[in-house]
Amino acid sequence: MDVDQGQAKTATAEVYPDGLLLYVSQASYEPGTSPLSLWIPIKPLYEAQESPLAIFERLVNKRVVKQLSLNTSTETAMEQ
Repeated sequence: MDVDQGQAKTATAEVYPDGLLLYVSQASYEPGTSPLSLWIPIKPLYEAQESPLAIFERLVNKRVVKQLSLNTSTETAMEQ
């Protein structure tokens, strides 16, 4: 079998995203429970469960609202 005599073939494939990869770009590794990267699947493991991506989005929104309210209350306190 002569590999050099082979012909190239073109094939098309459809690739769909199945999750979201999060990573910390500037960090040093420390053993423990804080990973440097995390995979969040789009679909739940079981049909009856909420999507892990939807849960992540809800928690991020909750944190943003909390942070914004803390910033607003701090600014209000400084003005008084």
